[in-house]
Amino acid sequence: MAKVRIYELAKELGIESKEVLEKAKALGMAVKTASSGLEPAEADQVRGALSPAAGAGKAADAPAPKAVAPAAVVEAEEEPEAEQVPQPEPEAEQAE
Repeated sequence: MAKVRIYELAKELGIESKEVLEKAKALGMAVKTASSGLEPAEADQVRGALSPAAGAGKAADAPAPKAVAPAAVVEAEEEPEAEQVPQPEPEAEQAE
């Protein structure tokens, strides 16, 4: 049977290729990139390790994310415009 590429397996599982690649390496498989191929038996082993049932144990151990209240929108107060002080006109030079 044809080999299964890491990126194809990731797409099938709905996760990033990086996660599949790391798991395959952790399981002792000789893979280097997302385009590396796995034998069907190896792909099944990775599927089993990354399946939702296997991931459920991780989720139970991890703390639940904290809910964050949306930030209130505060409008900035307008700064009063500085009064324009008339500048004295330069005196014209007088002809002698």
